[in-house]
Order: sequence, then C-alpha cells, then structure tokens
Amino acid sequence: MSLSSNGYYDHKAGKGGSLSELARDESRDVSHWGPHHEHYSSKPSGNKTEKATSDTAAYLWEKANIGEEARADIEKYLTGIRRIPTENYMDLIDTGLLRYLPADEKSPSDEKRPPALVHPFKFIEQDGSIRTAVRKIQLTRKEGNPRKPHFGSDGHLTILPPLDPTNPDNCFLATEGLENALTMRSFYPRKQFVVTNGKSNLKHLLRLAKPEIGVLIIADHDDHAKPHENGQLEAARVRRQLRDQGVNCVAMKPKQPNWDANAALQENKLKEWRNLLVEVPEYEKPEQPKLPKGFRFVPFGESAMQIPEMLVGRILECGTLAELYGDSNTGKSFVALDLAFSVATGCQWHGEAVQQGGVLYFAGEGERGLSRRARAWEIARGQSLKEAPIDQSSGVTDLTDKQCREEVLDRIREKAEQVSLKLVVIDTLSRHFGGKDENQTSEMSQFVSALDNMRQEFGVTVLLVHHTGKDANKGPRGSNALRAALDNEILVERRDHGPVVLTNTKMKDAEPFRPMAFQLVAVNLQDDQGRELADDYGQPVTSCVLEPAEVPRQSPRAQPKKGSNQENFDRVFAQQQQLGQSPVSLEAVRKALAMQPNRWRELLNSKYIMRTYDIANNCVEMKCFD
Repeated sequence: MSLSSNGYYDHKAGKGGSLSELARDESRDVSHWGPHHEHYSSKPSGNKTEKATSDTAAYLWEKANIGEEARADIEKYLTGIRRIPTENYMDLIDTGLLRYLPADEKSPSDEKRPPALVHPFKFIEQDGSIRTAVRKIQLTRKEGNPRKPHFGSDGHLTILPPLDPTNPDNCFLATEGLENALTMRSFYPRKQFVVTNGKSNLKHLLRLAKPEIGVLIIADHDDHAKPHENGQLEAARVRRQLRDQGVNCVAMKPKQPNWDANAALQENKLKEWRNLLVEVPEYEKPEQPKLPKGFRFVPFGESAMQIPEMLVGRILECGTLAELYGDSNTGKSFVALDLAFSVATGCQWHGEAVQQGGVLYFAGEGERGLSRRARAWEIARGQSLKEAPIDQSSGVTDLTDKQCREEVLDRIREKAEQVSLKLVVIDTLSRHFGGKDENQTSEMSQFVSALDNMRQEFGVTVLLVHHTGKDANKGPRGSNALRAALDNEILVERRDHGPVVLTNTKMKDAEPFRPMAFQLVAVNLQDDQGRELADDYGQPVTSCVLEPAEVPRQSPRAQPKKGSNQENFDRVFAQQQQLGQSPVSLEAVRKALAMQPNRWRELLNSKYIMRTYDIANNCVEMKCFD
C-alpha cells in the first residue's frame, strides 16, 4: 500500500482513495503499512480520521531516509535553495531529526507523493513532559505546495537541541518556521530552538516552559489588519501568560514587516536583520468607549451608515448569521453545499454575484455522500474544487462545550492564516449541539453566543442547517432565542419529489428575496480521466445538483394562520387595488397601516405575508393559487 498527502493506493486490490475514506473502512487490515504504533500515544484520538493520519505520520517518519541517505537531498533544499550553511543543521541530519522522504514512484501518477523534507512535531503533556514517539510530521517541499502540509494529530511543537550541546544556556528560542530556526542557530548556538510551524501553536509554549527555563520568542512581524493573523500580537499574548506563570519571557520581532531571518539571509543582510530586532509591544485589547453613568440618548447624526456587503447576491450578507431550515429530505444540504462551492470557487450562484473566499464545512450528516455531491457539482458546473479553499470537518464536534469550541477556534485560526475565510456552514445544528435540549433558552443562547464569537473574530457568514419541528408551519424547532438572533432565515421545502423551493422567511435589514425553486438533477459521476463510474452491479454511480426551476403555485390549504396585522394588510391591499393600483405600492400600504418600523418589518417577514404576496421593488402583488 502507498500513502501520500493526496490519499492511499492499495496495489493488491488495485484501488485507492482519500485518507478519510481509508479511516472509515473499519474492516481494512493496516498491519502491513509498517510498524505498529498503538503504544505511541497514551491518549489515542477517538476520531478515526485523526488516528489514521497519525498512523500515517508514524509510518512515513519511519520510512523516511536518515543520515547519509538523506544528506545530499536535504542539502539541495536547505543550502542550495534556502542558502542555510550546512553546519547549522548537519547535526540534526546525523541524529535523525531531519529526514528526507523520497517520492513514491509506485503509486499511479495522480496519487504520487512528491519528495519532502520531514521533521517531527512532539506531543507536550500537561506537565511539560515530552512524548518520545512521533505521531505528527511536517512535510516541506521545494515547490508545488505552499501550505507545507502536515500529517497526524498527536503533536504540538518541533524541538531542536542546541547547536553547541556542551554549553546550553537553559533557554528556549521559539520561532514559527523551520528555515528561520535553522538560519538563526549559529547566532544562538547555546539555545534549544522550538519551531511552532504557525503563530497559532505559540500557545503550546505554556505547557513546555517552566519558571527555571527562560523563553525568547522571535515572532514574525505581520501587517494583517485582523489581530488574530499577526504573529507579533500572538507572541505578546503568550509572553503575558508565561510571565503570569513566573517564566522569564522576552518577545522580539523584526523592525521591518514581512521580513524574516531566512529572507534576510538570502539578501546577505542577516546581521542587519538581527541588529534591527525590536521588542514586541504589549498587546492591549481595544478599550471600549466609556459611557457616562446612567441612561442616555445618542444623536442619529453621530452614527455612521454601513452599506450592506453581500456574499451571495441578494441571498447572504457578509458577516451575518443565517439559517436554512426545513423537514428531512427536502434538499437543505444540497442548497448549503451549492452555496459553499460557489463561494469557494467564486462562480455565480444561479445568476447571483458571489464574493470568492475560504469556506469551512462542518459535516454532521451524510458525510459519506459529500465527495460524490462535490464531484457531481464539478462535472455540472465545469469547475474544479481541487485548488478551491474549502475544507470539511473530520467529524462532529460539540459547539456548546467550551473545550471543544476552543479547539475548533484554534483550527479555524490556522485556516485563517492560509486563506481569507468568508463562509462557515454548520450542517446540522442538532449534530453540533452536543445532545442538549434545543428547547432550553439558556443552552440555545450559549450556542448562539459561540456562533457570534466565530462571526466577529473571523468576519465570516455563519450558515446553519436546521430542521423544522413536528408542525412545519411553526418554523424551525427549538428555542425562539435562535430565530431572534438570526439575520436571515430561509425555508427549504420539497413535496412529492417536486422542486426544492426556497422561501426567505426572515431578512432582518432588507427586503426578503423572492421565492426560488430548483430541480434535483442526477449526474453520472466520472473519474479524473472522464470515465464514468459504475457500482458492483454495473449501474452508474450518480449524485445530484441543483438546477433552476419554476416556482410552483401554492395551494390555499398551505396558508398559515393570520393575525390582526395580516388581516389589516389584506384589507389595505384590497382597498389599493380597488383604487386602480396594479401592482400596489408597498409604501402606500405602509402609510395606511401607520405601523412602527420594527412592527412593519416583522409583518413583512411573517409567514402569511411571505406565502401570500410577492414583494419586490417597493411593489406588492398577490401570488397565484391553484
């Protein structure tokens, strides 16, 4: 069997696939991959995909060339390309801390693993002890993959011994990248280097450091507008936490932004770079404006108007909380995936303009079918998702649990360093609610608060996929605390295998968009060479995509109950028609009803009005009925 970052290929069986598919195949015997590594982790992951990638990491680490076998290939990259002197890293090759993984020439051409320089992540226990086993590795390549992917989940940091082990100074020097660490080793020969492989991993120094061990952080000087994307701000946070623990910590950064040690070395300005290191300033959260004691009014003239920024045409606004809800098997996930794929690729969504950006998809239902749906979408749209910035979760997590939530936020921060995130889809709410009671206002409020924190920190639109209750006319199930927090609510309906119909039942700060309909159209799936796939019985392997369809006319029995405000709307609408208005002016109805603005918006967003009238361009017309 051959393993790579792209997946696996079983030469005996003559088939391959992704690592997640391999992890889900519980019947597969993996004993022939290489040495058993079950004893490596005292806390093995319960997630099968994570365990599979950790097993892969351990196997690849053992398979990689070491010592003399690796020396020439490593030198080609570190010295030939990165210009790092060989004396800065030769001891690491000799001790096997730097290894070289040759290309896997036995796999099919589309599954070949390119050659890579490999170094290990070490797992740091809560008490600061370090596990000896390697269950997570970093693969650094000369070209073709700027993300430098890693394998495994059981690892935090790479720890390099002092260049001069005879005279260590009992201090860690932490920096983000391996190449920067190797560049600086000759400047600091007595220090142990800690390579974090990203600013989000600096926090793991809190486990490693002790009061008797000093810490020097040389942070990246980033100039991103968002604080969570700046290495120097994360270094300042960690420095403060270490000092609170009694650790002597100093954090430095290059004076010039976006100029690291290895870049300076390649410009023959390494000494200048070192002399221009400055201390990272204290990180202070922006102070909230202090309000005078007591209640007060603020003039409207002091409030700046914000123009809505749309993510998908009239459908989704940037930075908002939206929801797709409906009964089971109505096509909710098809709609969510269609939106997600369009945002990731930047292609139009059924005529609606789209802002392209990164997408994270929390998959809680139908995970096995997601890859087939993605392939069907690629074929139908003529767009590839291979290079698109869209990732799906490895499994379900409990977003109501603080510890799980923090772990999720850390993973999102890692992704936010690589791509500008625009959309997070949670499919479904119940699968990520930790089995708690959706009807409890307190628990739903905590869940909504977690989503709001996600929205605000990363500036993303969060799209929930949710179910209706026993009575579909009463809207999505669970506490009203969720609906009150939503900016946008979209009902997804499908009857008797007819079209999937979207009805915008709530749009907080704009006119709801008109109902839309889509037909689920079957697509015969193909492999990368365009050959159609068949199952064991010779039948085509298919999935579906959404194609626009005509909105079906509604039946009167489907109309929800109406209250006094809806009755008044009907009455004024009929009066305006009698006066000869066609279509009726929405402004004329509003003036006749003389309602407060918030009540008026609630009326327009009510189910009765949405299902009885078409409202667009300040005009209102009654829908046709059978």
